[in-house]
Amino acid sequence: MNFLVKRIQQSTPIIKGTPLNPQQWKLLQAVISGTPVFRRKQHLKGHKNAIPKTINSTPQQTRGSILVQVRQHLSEFDLTQEQIAKSIPPGPQRIRGIAGSGKTVLLCQKAAHIHLKHPDWDIALVFFSRSLYHGIISQLDKWLRRFSSGEIRYDAKSNRKLKVLHAWGGRKQPGFYSTLCRHTGVKALTVNDIETKQPHQALAEVCLNLLQETAIPKLYDVILIDEGQDLIVDDPLKFEGKQPFYWMAYQALRPVDPAQPEQRRLIWAYDEAQSLESLNIPNASELFGEELGHLVTGHYGGGIRKSETMYRCYRTPGEILTAAHGIGMGLLRRGGMLTGITRIEDWQAIGYEVTGTFRPGQQITVRRPSEHSPNLVSKLWHGSLFEFIAYRSRQEELTALADNIIYNLRYDGLKPSREILVIVLGFGFEAMRLETAVAEFLMSQGIDIYLPSAIDCNLLHIDKDTRDPNKFWCEGGVTVSRIHRAKGNEADMVYVVGLDNVAKDESNLQLRNQLFVALTRAKGWVKLSGVGSYPLYEEMWRVMQSGDTFTFTFHHPPQREISVTDVGEVRSRYQSGGRNFQNAELAGAQLVGADLRNANLIGAMLRGANLQQAQLDGAKLVIADLSEVDLSGASLRKAKLVGASLKQARLRGADLSWAKLGNADLRGAELVGATLAR
Repeated sequence: MNFLVKRIQQSTPIIKGTPLNPQQWKLLQAVISGTPVFRRKQHLKGHKNAIPKTINSTPQQTRGSILVQVRQHLSEFDLTQEQIAKSIPPGPQRIRGIAGSGKTVLLCQKAAHIHLKHPDWDIALVFFSRSLYHGIISQLDKWLRRFSSGEIRYDAKSNRKLKVLHAWGGRKQPGFYSTLCRHTGVKALTVNDIETKQPHQALAEVCLNLLQETAIPKLYDVILIDEGQDLIVDDPLKFEGKQPFYWMAYQALRPVDPAQPEQRRLIWAYDEAQSLESLNIPNASELFGEELGHLVTGHYGGGIRKSETMYRCYRTPGEILTAAHGIGMGLLRRGGMLTGITRIEDWQAIGYEVTGTFRPGQQITVRRPSEHSPNLVSKLWHGSLFEFIAYRSRQEELTALADNIIYNLRYDGLKPSREILVIVLGFGFEAMRLETAVAEFLMSQGIDIYLPSAIDCNLLHIDKDTRDPNKFWCEGGVTVSRIHRAKGNEADMVYVVGLDNVAKDESNLQLRNQLFVALTRAKGWVKLSGVGSYPLYEEMWRVMQSGDTFTFTFHHPPQREISVTDVGEVRSRYQSGGRNFQNAELAGAQLVGADLRNANLIGAMLRGANLQQAQLDGAKLVIADLSEVDLSGASLRKAKLVGASLKQARLRGADLSWAKLGNADLRGAELVGATLAR
């Protein structure tokens, strides 16, 4: 590739051109990539959003007029996302993306691209929330048509090689689990057959049952999983230390290469900040057990990364996203952060800049640059995008909600469906009661509403025999939803009701995650509300006042620590008891002072890594690539380095006492001050 680029640069052009301006360059990139180029301009004459209202002849902004402007702009082009979407890994791949980074779109692009490149492959695109079904079908169809110049569409009935499957399946709709049951002859269980009524736990139980009863048939060449955090369960429901659904999916895949049976194309996307049930993080060791924990570190040949991180947020304006991260993690909480990231490189991986060190008593500043949140609403809207009001009573809260929605419909020109969404916070019956109360009150004020899975608008009681679990929107009605149904969906104007249900138990990580998910459903504006007075409200106001920069004192490690980078994950896995990092690819990794004593690093790729002062006593580094590694001052007592490459390695002052160095390649290694006694 580099040779080709050089030849192009050195070639004399037949027709001498002129430099492109930034707009022309964006247009060229979009045309070459096959991504959408221009939003189709609406005919503004007679359009309800065409002429902004005026006060004393001064144009007044409306949310509808802002949306018209946004939809006329060029679609954003992201070269990194383009490369991820159009690469086909020769094995597992993990895609971690912050909320609004386009994970679902990317997986649909990837599935379409793979299908067009390899029409003979069996491909499954799997998801958990039924409310995402229509959206995923629409996206997949869009990209198939785009990439095939309109020749191929998605047809669930005729296309047997590319399937969109709900993780479980229903009476009238095949799912991933039910498809495997059909092929094995095992009766597919339903929710009614399981004691627990928690959907993700029930799914894990039926997967456990299938894994225990029979061998899983290898039906697929590629499986892509969206919203992967929804398919995680706590340890008691695991299958032999593995996540049941993921292990079932892994077993259902044909190996890419019979000589390497562990290499199977399972591609999963997730954001652990959106975990609403289990707080386990879907890394490879969590999914497949410690023996396969190395599967998604490093690179494949051709530069394809085994793990990708998407840090640009296209959906949610930066003002809302940073507030969601701040309150979700508890960065400004009086008692210290509850969950989140404590390594600078991991913060950088999700698009933040960090000043300071994560040590008790130290001050930390975290800032998100505006270029990482390219949502145009924040540039066009003159007012605040995020508002929070605490009311004295629920009646006051609901009255204000109804007044705001009526204003959106009458004066902002917003459509009730898909442009306005009301999300209710809380657990169980508490959330159900509030959802019903919100819907009833809005209807009493003349506002048409829709409860997800109902067959029509303005139905408060949903019949289980006629319900449509795939339905989230109803034309003409404002959707009122609890958080689990809302996740994965989005709207321009989002109302989040019942913050007091979180504030009553503010240290509950699942409730904090509910709040994070609710806020990040917004494509334009959020209005958050609750009743009463709680410490969480003060924290929320401090977060909002902080804008894109949070400065706080780091008190202690959080309850739940999140790792994003390969290096961060290795450290976290080691601290939690993991020792198997065989064949891990950590070239160039910054592991200064890392404690990796007795770790299994057989065959690991550590070329150019920085392991100064690292603790590697007893580590298994047989046939590992340690070329050009900096091991100055490191302790490698009794380490097994048989057949390892230590060419050009810096071992100044390293302790290699009793280390096994048989057939190790030490050419050019710096050994000044190293201890080699045994």
